Amino acid sequence: MIDVNIDGLEQALKALNSQQKQIPFATALALTRTAKAVEQDVRAEMPRVFDNPTPFTIKGTYTKPAKKSKLFAEVGLKDHTAKGGNARDYLQPHIYGGKRTAKRSEKSLRSRGHLAGSEFMVPGRGAKLNKYGNIPKGQVVKAMSNVRGHFDSRQDSKTAGKYFWLPGHGIFFRKGKQLKAFLVVARNLRYKKRFDFHGFAARRAQAHLPGEAQKAVQQAIDTAR
Repeated sequence: MIDVNIDGLEQALKALNSQQKQIPFATALALTRTAKAVEQDVRAEMPRVFDNPTPFTIKGTYTKPAKKSKLFAEVGLKDHTAKGGNARDYLQPHIYGGKRTAKRSEKSLRSRGHLAGSEFMVPGRGAKLNKYGNIPKGQVVKAMSNVRGHFDSRQDSKTAGKYFWLPGHGIFFRKGKQLKAFLVVARNLRYKKRFDFHGFAARRAQAHLPGEAQKAVQQAIDTAR
């Protein structure tokens, strides 16, 4: 989250000295428009930082507008969506570095004792990835459904053509006589900082604020009664 505050507005607001009641309106308008412009800049920056990010990732930001009674605007990362996704948890490791938050499937495997707290799941060589480099959600749902009842690598009528848990290694499936890795265990998975969200957003806010302040002041003057 980055806050866009009133720094840099003072010069523009001098034009409203004779119309004091319009200052909160002009301030809130300038801050809100600046925040919205920053959000668009952040979204445009993501494809330059990440390799082919999904629409979910790019749209994982929000703008909270300023109000006359609350003179600051906010640009941040969504912590929930209508479909239950969480862009904040996904993006924060790339902003701050360190471990990422466990996914639902990983939490489920941990609850059964198949994954330790320091273990995560990553695509195996046998997984088919979509154009964004991810495993389609439907395949993960199917694999997790299969794994609920199959926790060994025996090839019999119960496991043939299905996913199963191979202890210490991950989720596998058989294709003919070959054993294919679908999701494999990754230990002590850590991310490096790669997205300077706060620094980038702050720089873009400084670039947008003077112009938005001038336009907001002019609109306040034009609409004053």
